[in-house]
Amino acid sequence: MRHRAEPCNHLVKGPQDKGESCTKDDDCDTVQNYLCVFKSGAGTCQVSTLVGAGKSCSAPGAACDVGYYCGVDEACVESKAEGDKCTDNFQCDTGLACESDKCVARVDPTSCTQDEDCTSNVCDIPVNSSTGRCVSRITLAASTGICEDLR
Repeated sequence: MRHRAEPCNHLVKGPQDKGESCTKDDDCDTVQNYLCVFKSGAGTCQVSTLVGAGKSCSAPGAACDVGYYCGVDEACVESKAEGDKCTDNFQCDTGLACESDKCVARVDPTSCTQDEDCTSNVCDIPVNSSTGRCVSRITLAASTGICEDLR
């Protein structure tokens, strides 16, 4: 449920309308099909169209496929891996941040606080804890933090 896919990613009527700034999809009126599309690290609510590697991302709603970002020439380029040179966080792959001009792990994989901290995009936070560990999948159990989200 935390990683809602089609059609469940269109259930939230967020406060922002088309063209307004956002930081996540739920900021937008997803009921009207607006999602948060990022360009140069800034997001706006748009009707999103996925664009593949090397394709133009100049249209307001053009969003590069996972593992890519909209480059300076307005074409989708591959996200940078750990240790690669960067100038901003949006250039780095999932779970990485740009620090001292290099993509580095956001956090120690054994102490994440949100899914975005992890290269797997899944942070398993146990019940009654504020930190968790990065995992590739979660096995549902009463002690699994995600079960608290679904209650």
